[in-house]
This record gives sequence, C-alpha cells and structure tokens, in this order.
Amino acid sequence: MGASTGGTAFWGMATFEAESWDKILEVFSHPEYERVVFPDERRIIDRARTQVFAGEFATMLDRGVQSKT
Repeated sequence: MGASTGGTAFWGMATFEAESWDKILEVFSHPEYERVVFPDERRIIDRARTQVFAGEFATMLDRGVQSKT
C-alpha cells in the first residue's frame, strides 16, 4: 500500500449507489459476484482493513441547472 496523505490510512475509495442498503448487500452476496469479482478483489483489497460508511448523497452544485435568482 502506498504512503498515506492528509493523516488518513486509506489509499482508495469506492462509491456504490442503490435503492437501499439491502440492495447493495444483495449484490455483494450474489453467487455471480462471489464467483467473478471476489477472486480478483482479493488481490487489491485488504478486507481486514476495509471500512464501510453508509449515507445519503445530495447534489450541492449542478452546473447544468440555472439559478432562478
């Protein structure tokens, strides 16, 4: 793993969006995911050090929408 910056111990991040937390867990536990993705994932992810954060996303700035003011 590379050197950390900004006082964090992380060198990567992934964002998963779905209708619900259950839908994301459904993908991760699907036999096809376990068969195809998991073997490759083992080479790049240290699961013992992985942290998961759940939350809501909001668009704070959308340059495609003009202000009404």
